Order: sequence, then structure tokens, then C-alpha cells
Amino acid sequence: MKRFDSLLMVLLSTFALATRAGEVTVAVAANFIAPMQILAAGFEQETGHKAIVSSGSTGQFYAQIKNGAPFDVFLAADSATPARLEAEGQTVSGSRFTYAIGTLVLWSTKDGFVDGKGEVLKKGTFAHLAIADPEKAPYGAAAVETLRKLEAYDALRPKFVTGNNIAQAHQFIATGNAELGFVALSQVFKDGRLTGGSAWIVPDNLHEAITQDAVLLIRGRNNPAADALLRYLKEPKAVAIIESFGYRRAEEPPPVTRERRQPRRKPCPAMPFFPLLTSELADTHVNKVEESSGIFRTTSTQSRGFLHTAEEGRQVRPVMDNGQFQPISHLAHLQTGHTCDRASASGRDACRLVAG
Repeated sequence: MKRFDSLLMVLLSTFALATRAGEVTVAVAANFIAPMQILAAGFEQETGHKAIVSSGSTGQFYAQIKNGAPFDVFLAADSATPARLEAEGQTVSGSRFTYAIGTLVLWSTKDGFVDGKGEVLKKGTFAHLAIADPEKAPYGAAAVETLRKLEAYDALRPKFVTGNNIAQAHQFIATGNAELGFVALSQVFKDGRLTGGSAWIVPDNLHEAITQDAVLLIRGRNNPAADALLRYLKEPKAVAIIESFGYRRAEEPPPVTRERRQPRRKPCPAMPFFPLLTSELADTHVNKVEESSGIFRTTSTQSRGFLHTAEEGRQVRPVMDNGQFQPISHLAHLQTGHTCDRASASGRDACRLVAG
């Protein structure tokens, strides 16, 4: 009888999910198509709603939306385009939010071709450099801004191979039509590793932040599936997927909470520390830190997170956890040879390691 009741509950739940399922059409910036495919599958499994995804450049989508393209939700590669649509009355007021901050990389399929400081751009020992159209694609605009700050734009401009979007720029490099080019980090990382070749992560101070906003379009204002998708993108499980592709979260102000007494932690022993910042440390035992070609990383299988250089405050390499990339967010100083107290299950009470 109990088995029958359980089966009945499953059938009723499945029926209820099916009866309220809907569809949402989503315009997605080309750099975000890989994580979006995973997110769409999880969204459908959890809600029953189906996300119908189209990818392209942000500029192209802007023109299509203005001309009445049937999209409910827009995931742009910048914040300016959704804001412009909002000002023009094309979006639902108050629905816009930042879902990711992107990272620009200079990438080549050839091992060792791109060095860790981007000096290959100054040497100019290549025939073609791929970028996305800076008029249509924010990652292309960031690439041009980077080259101008490096005072290399005029010299390299004749070597440009320009794609309509960042996906086409990536294709030019992957197929050998360009020896190297600027792409999104998410396009060349998988499971926390570079998919192949060599890359230079462009420092944040060389271009404006690639802040990527999502917004509910007027067409989707009465679509429950569209509302559900935007809520889903903010859930921890979705955020973890987004971060696993190398994106960062928008910095949020700390929540206002009542004061409470914190348990005293054992003082950290005095020892030299590496000039690194890493995020939320859960179950952390840092065995040692290694440096290779200017890139630092921990070798502990229990250490998780993005590493940043303290001098520049930028991401340089994701850290692995038993072979799997684990994105994390809260900052703490990282030292070598130190065991930190276990963090809380939520990871928000991370141990802070301080020299001395």
C-alpha cells in the first residue's frame, strides 16, 4: 500500500509539473551559450518549462528586439544594451540584473604561442588576429580597448580577422584561420582547465568591466516561464554553473544582520605568505603553493577557488578540487603550509588566514 501511495504521489507531481509547463524564448550573447545550454536543461528538469535559446551578438539582438523579434528574455554581453532597451520602453521595469561578469583572454590553439603576459602582441610574429566585431560584440570592444591601452592597435589593425560575434572569432582561431585572438574565458575553459593551446588572461585594468545583464522583455511580461527563468538564474545552483565557466559574480553589498558572537579561531602561526587572494575556503588544507610561468596555484586537492594576484586583483587561474573546478566567492589570504579550521556548511564563514 505504501508503495502504491508513493507511486501515486510521483505521478501526481509529474502531472502537476506538466500542466503548468510553458516555454520561454531567450536571446543569449554568444559567449554565454555553453553555460546556458546546461542551465536550460536544469531549468526544464526543475520547473518543466522549456527554454528555447538563440545565440548571437548583443548588437544584433538589440536590432532584432527593436524590430519585434519574438524574445521573452535577453541575456546580453554588456549592461549598456539592456539599459538602452529599458530606456526605450522595450523591457519590464525593474527586471534588469547582472548575471555574470566576463573575462577576456588572448588565446591560441598552439601550445606556448601565447605567453603569460601577452608579449606576443608586441612581437607581432603572426599573420592574423581574431576579434569579435567591436560595434556589435562587447568582447570585441574590450579587445580593441585593450590593444589601444597597450599602444598596439594601429600596428595590429591590418592583421584583424573580424567575426560577427565572439563565437565566430573563436571559430577563426580553432580552425587555424587566425593564429590567435581575443575570446571569452568561458569558450576555452572546460572543467576548470584550458581546453588546449595557450592563453593570456587580460588584466581587468586594460578594459572596461564586461558586466553582463539579463532583462525581461515586454513580450515576456505575462509569461510565467520567463519569470521563472530569471529567478532560476539567481539560484545558487545556477550561479555555481555560471562561475564554473570562469565568470564572476557582481559584487553585492553584505547583508544587514544582527550582531552575533563569533567563535574564536586559533591564531595563525607566523609564516611568509604568498601575495595571493583566494575565495571562500571550505574544508581547506593548503599543502603548498606552486608557481609556473607567473601563475600561482595551490596543489591541495581540498583547496578550492579562483586565485587572484594581490597587486592587480585579477583572476589568473582556477583551482581544482579532486579534478573538478569549484567556483567560490569570499576572500581570504592564502598561506602555504597552514591548515584552516573547517568552514561552515554554507561556506560563508570561511577562515581568514593572516600572516603572524
